[in-house]
Amino acid sequence: MKKFTKILTYALLIISAVIFVIFYASSHPADAGTADSTLNMVLNWAYLLLCLSVLGAIILPLFFSSGKNVKGSLIKIGVVIVVCVVSYLLASSAPLQGVTVNPAPTAGDLKFTSTILLISSLFLVADIIAVLGGGLINNLRNR
Repeated sequence: MKKFTKILTYALLIISAVIFVIFYASSHPADAGTADSTLNMVLNWAYLLLCLSVLGAIILPLFFSSGKNVKGSLIKIGVVIVVCVVSYLLASSAPLQGVTVNPAPTAGDLKFTSTILLISSLFLVADIIAVLGGGLINNLRNR
């Protein structure tokens, strides 16, 4: 299994490097059509890598852990799903007042953006609390 993951890592790295070189070699301002197609290629590759990493983060702990760890993994996945659903329900699709963008974003785009901002803010606060709380607990234990 180690050999497979090493080969997969090198393959993804090589493909990413080739796409990186193609993107920067062909993104000359005079070549507007070529720049758009390479930008789409880079974005699609980024989406693919994002999907692979999310699927790996969800599926791999279920296969490579004991029964107690699987239960913990499922609880963590459930918490993330609940946070995403609650953030989506709380998100607003109203545009900002006084801001005009051409073309105007759709209500779905605004709701998606608001959802991502809510999730990011929530996890930022949770990270800050975890770092400060962990440091405080360590200081109290070491006394």
